Amino acid sequence: MSRIIVIGEADLRIGFDGLTPLSARPGGRMLNLAAELSRRGHDVVFASEVGNDAVGDLIVHYLDSEGVDTRSIERSVTMTTPATLTFGDMPPVRYDRCESESDGFDIVWPEVERARTVVVFGGYFAVNQRVRPRLMQLLGYMTDRKCPVIYVPGFDLSRVSRITRVMPMIFENLEIAATVVTQTADILNIFGKADPAAVFRDHFDYYVDRYVNIGDDGVADLFEIGGRTCRFDVKAGGDANAALADAILKIIE
Repeated sequence: MSRIIVIGEADLRIGFDGLTPLSARPGGRMLNLAAELSRRGHDVVFASEVGNDAVGDLIVHYLDSEGVDTRSIERSVTMTTPATLTFGDMPPVRYDRCESESDGFDIVWPEVERARTVVVFGGYFAVNQRVRPRLMQLLGYMTDRKCPVIYVPGFDLSRVSRITRVMPMIFENLEIAATVVTQTADILNIFGKADPAAVFRDHFDYYVDRYVNIGDDGVADLFEIGGRTCRFDVKAGGDANAALADAILKIIE
């Protein structure tokens, strides 16, 4: 069984009904993916950063309880663990603070078994300029050791003023990855297209060997260089985290 290293953001998600908080839970697409893969019995490492504070403790404890290896999470003394507030259909509101824009993601690098460790990275973390220098160093180390790299580019567009500001970094990430996995909302947000075949043809096939898009109907489309395609079900019951895990496991197993 392959070891899976998942790299991305971690925060606390707080849901509100009006001004009344309803729930609080650890969040972030890559964090949720790490927990889901671990629940399915896989050896998972989560690489990220949180503050050296009570909310950071809560997030690390949650991942530990799910069986995720958390030794590659930086406990930063210069940042406060981020929180994202959601208010029904309104755009989410994010609160985070970092005292130094030059600090971030100074982690203990996870152990790698050459060609048998799979790396999944993505979300806003993958285009965050503050953490990007160290992220690129880590990904370069992984690719030098022939680790398959999967890129999940989707993120909340409220995090950037214009998508064009991060497009160069998205394409740089594509150069590193062997496979890309999206949901239809991701490609619509990034490329303005909901047709995964068109996105693969126009944007991805120059860079990656395989591309998987998870449709709103619970069916994923797999595109490969040379025109080979197939479709497969992601039996996730409407759970986006489970659907992403299904797609990742279909690729690596």
